[in-house]
Amino acid sequence: MTPPRHLALKFLGAGVLSGLLCWLGGLLAPENSLLIKIYPGVIFGAVLYAVGRHAALAPPRRHGVTLTILVLVSVASWRLAVDVGYMHGRPWPMLAAGALGALVLCLGLMWAWGWRRHVALGMLTMVVTGALVAQTVQWIWDAFPGMDEALEVSLLFVGWQSLVMLAIAVTATNVLRASH
Repeated sequence: MTPPRHLALKFLGAGVLSGLLCWLGGLLAPENSLLIKIYPGVIFGAVLYAVGRHAALAPPRRHGVTLTILVLVSVASWRLAVDVGYMHGRPWPMLAAGALGALVLCLGLMWAWGWRRHVALGMLTMVVTGALVAQTVQWIWDAFPGMDEALEVSLLFVGWQSLVMLAIAVTATNVLRASH
């Protein structure tokens, strides 16, 4: 098993990479296109699959199934965060969006990676991380109202994805340790 510190650094780096790719893709994709609606989830899911496979977190089965699950769940996480959490999460829309996105993602990880036991604390860690990161980004945006929109979006993507990936690494370490 990968040592926890190395696992955490790999997942954190994967989150930064994923966040940057999502941000750059968002700059290039046509606004309100189908691509912009699914692209961040596809990228995050694919990067999560790659780092999870590298860390041997998935059960031994067809990797195509795991990749498909993670991509579809990541797209659903992204869309639900934006379309439900943010749109209906008053008075704290970013908090609701971040929490809902992380919750859906966590449920998908349980399915894709076969997590069944000792996941409650990990789920809580992921959901609270997602919520707090999204809300903190909103507070930063409010503190700097003249911030460029591209910088705002990069802060959201890189911040949320890297810290949620880190929470996933912590969760994975605890789940694997408890299951042995």
